Amino acid sequence: MRPFVPTWTNQLTMRLLRALPRAVEAATLLTQIAADGASRSALLCAYSALITKRWDGPSLSARLRLGADVVTVSFRRRDIYMVGEILHEQPYRLHHRLPPAPVILDAGANIGIATLWFRAHYPGAEVHSFEPASENFALLRQNVAGLPRSHCLHSALGDSEDDVRLAMPGGYSDNRITAEATEAPTEVVRCTTGAAYLERMGLERVDLLKLDVEGYETEVVRGFAKHLSRVKAIVGEVHERLVDQRAFYSLLEESGYSIVARRETRNAKREGVHIFEAVRHREGILT
Repeated sequence: MRPFVPTWTNQLTMRLLRALPRAVEAATLLTQIAADGASRSALLCAYSALITKRWDGPSLSARLRLGADVVTVSFRRRDIYMVGEILHEQPYRLHHRLPPAPVILDAGANIGIATLWFRAHYPGAEVHSFEPASENFALLRQNVAGLPRSHCLHSALGDSEDDVRLAMPGGYSDNRITAEATEAPTEVVRCTTGAAYLERMGLERVDLLKLDVEGYETEVVRGFAKHLSRVKAIVGEVHERLVDQRAFYSLLEESGYSIVARRETRNAKREGVHIFEAVRHREGILT
């Protein structure tokens, strides 16, 4: 006969198990990423909001060690989810090699944490960061201001040159373009296509396209149209509840890409999101 275990004990155990990865993440950021005491205090303030669920208050600022540089980042308390994910889990680490000075398009740049992560790992990179939400874009521009070879675009990437409606549920990192009626606040934002942008900027190649576009993955890829062959690799999130995965991956394969990696995020089952990496055939692969 199994010993009786109170229900509350099971619930407490499950909560502790769920909290453990977050605690490890926080310890890493506080001890290895924060550059000084004031920055550790700012990060602790954001992490405490995960417990109190009090997200209001002025933006925080922290000096973070990213690669060989220390950068100052402004962020809201709720942004700690994204800051921790990108800097600790590193979902955009690659299995294939990029050239020494890659051209990177960051679709769904939010406040610029991924942009800064790419710059830290590829110091010679030229990064084009797209963010449609006005409040996010203001922080993005602030966080990457002054960096060489950086371009910030207050725009979404998609499959049309038009205005689109952005639903903003309140999490800042889960804004998504929608044609459906929604009770969430919305913002009308500008959208451009990858093909139009490459032509406008005179870009003959894109070494990496990063996608964090909350279910708009297929539209972004289709928006490159005849110029998709200029995009050497794609890495990003697939939102399984919003995207036809079979159609999306078929589109990539038919366009000359091989899927070289697919992995779950820490909250994959709850959020229905996984990370993929696709590389055009004959591109270099890390073993």
